[in-house]
Amino acid sequence: MIKGCFQTFIRINGVRLFNQKDIDWLCWINIYRELRMSIKELKYYKDLCDNGDDTLKEQLILIQKRY
Repeated sequence: MIKGCFQTFIRINGVRLFNQKDIDWLCWINIYRELRMSIKELKYYKDLCDNGDDTLKEQLILIQKRY
């Protein structure tokens, strides 16, 4: 797992529990890693996404750099 890509997660008896939003993000992580997005870029992209629609242009630019 990529360190720092999840805000928080719950542990019960040492087992991490993820909600659906976390699972969806894991799927996107796999896609972006296949596009050779660096961990640094991935974290930056996640921050942009967390900041909402005001950052859509920056999100698009970051994704377009991968093609």
